Amino acid sequence: MPDFQAAANLARRRISGQRSDMSDDPSFRETAATPAVRLDRWLAARWPSISRARWQRALAAGLVSLNDSPARASAPLNAGDVVSGVF
Repeated sequence: MPDFQAAANLARRRISGQRSDMSDDPSFRETAATPAVRLDRWLAARWPSISRARWQRALAAGLVSLNDSPARASAPLNAGDVVSGVF
């Protein structure tokens, strides 16, 4: 696991900006209620203070997963899908 932790720390440094509407806990886990939306658009709508471009970088860095699997920005959400990640 140390290699994953080092990669996650590096990815966090690459993604700049402040988390103004997220708690002090850097992780999140949400269940999607709205189907047929791209994952990056859903994330940007859920946390509007974080740009869609930043979410796309986080997805590319592997910091966000969809149903416990690595996710792409263009992945479509279905109602009930679980989105989780860490910042």
